[in-house]
Amino acid sequence: MVIGVPWRLRHPRRLTALAIANEAPDVAFNVLRVARAVQRRRPRMAVGSALVAAGSVARLRAASAEPLR
Repeated sequence: MVIGVPWRLRHPRRLTALAIANEAPDVAFNVLRVARAVQRRRPRMAVGSALVAAGSVARLRAASAEPLR
C-alpha cells in the first residue's frame, strides 16, 4: 500500500461532467498561482504550482483515455 498518495490518483474515474467540475477549479487556481509566483519572482512556488496543475490535467486525460465498461 502506498502511503501519502491522494485517493483520486490511486483510483482513476471515467471522464464525466462531475470529474471535470471537480478538477477545473484546481487547474484554474494553480494556473493563476503560477502567474502570480512568476510575477513575484518565486521560481520554486511557480514550479510547484505548475506541477499541481499538470497533475490535474493528467488526471483528466487519463480518465478520458479509460475505455468505458
